[in-house]
Amino acid sequence: MVYMMLLLSLLFFGAYGYWRGAIRYLLLIAPFFLASLFAWFAGPMLFRIDSLRHAGLFWPLFIPMWIGFTAGVVPQFLLNKKLPQAIGPRDRGWGIAVGAFVSFFVVWLGCISVIMRTANDPTHQPGGSTLFVAKGLNSAVVQWIPGVGSGSDTLMNLVEISTAPPKVREAVIQEMRMEDILEHPIMQEVLLDDDLQQEVKAAASGSIGALWRLQTNPSILKIFDSPELMEAFGRYSLDDIADAVRTKNAEGTQR
Repeated sequence: MVYMMLLLSLLFFGAYGYWRGAIRYLLLIAPFFLASLFAWFAGPMLFRIDSLRHAGLFWPLFIPMWIGFTAGVVPQFLLNKKLPQAIGPRDRGWGIAVGAFVSFFVVWLGCISVIMRTANDPTHQPGGSTLFVAKGLNSAVVQWIPGVGSGSDTLMNLVEISTAPPKVREAVIQEMRMEDILEHPIMQEVLLDDDLQQEVKAAASGSIGALWRLQTNPSILKIFDSPELMEAFGRYSLDDIADAVRTKNAEGTQR
């Protein structure tokens, strides 16, 4: 199924690129590209401002994203009027290439969405082809996009961790001595709050409303305001945890 979606998206976005040409296509996606680029550069700095972070975890990110989006819309508005009406064959050819690039990104994003939605549902495990395509597109295309690549690696690490068998995750937690984090009073407050856990599950299933509520939840914000937890989290990067999960999975396969 995922290969069919990849083929259909290539045909659709490629045809659109042929119709619009590369220049107009690039002007169309420029605001979204610049939004991600600005968020990548300025987001972490703005997040350190307490007054912004306390308004919600995502708010600091929206500021540079909005600036970047606006910076992309302005030249789009000005240049569109100056472009020639006729679209040359070379422009159409490059338009197909840009369309293929966009289709790869869209399919990768769709695969990630499917995997994350089904990761915690034992009755609907994601297909191996979906995971294969997600990893392949991330390595070949997505991780090289400036301002997007670092986030794509983070998402792939989350996929690696969330799709691992529960026993593997538990073993990794024990081996990396992460129990101290889970036993911290603030973390216990989060883990024992049934309503909050339901919100987390809903967010993991793709609920934008639940994700929005979580980013302003006082219990979640306490985690980011705790120097002890931030120091503890600093010792464990997602790369390290994902590597440990991969190693543990490989050991289980060899047995």
